[in-house]
Amino acid sequence: MNTLLTAIAIIIFTVFGSVCEARDEPAQTPGEPPAPDREEVASNVDGASLVLDASATPELVLQVGLPNTCHEFSGYEVSQESDQPVRVEVYSSKIVGPYACAEIYLTEEVRISLEGFAQPQPCELVTFVINGEPRHLPAESASAPC
Repeated sequence: MNTLLTAIAIIIFTVFGSVCEARDEPAQTPGEPPAPDREEVASNVDGASLVLDASATPELVLQVGLPNTCHEFSGYEVSQESDQPVRVEVYSSKIVGPYACAEIYLTEEVRISLEGFAQPQPCELVTFVINGEPRHLPAESASAPC
């Protein structure tokens, strides 16, 4: 009887131990390619504003939308060709495969420093291309409301 109970206990620990090991995935390091069960997609950008702070470094503040719990914000790229608007590409990674995702629309605020790119004056209208869509944003400052 004790041998049978010991055998059952070993089988249970072996099965549950391997399940726990399979679920214990390392966190993804920023800048690395996504894990095999995720793919990069363009994020929804629900809102954008250009903010001038006291340090005079402008920031682009984005409200990034995540359509469900299988999406998570993964990063952005900022670029500018001469005499062209600043281009911002915003990405999220989404789980692919047969997974259940809670249908909860989430937003995340992302602040992007524009040091070396746009240097607008307060209330100046600046054009950005965010995920391929042109947006005209006034440079907002707490000391000089537009």
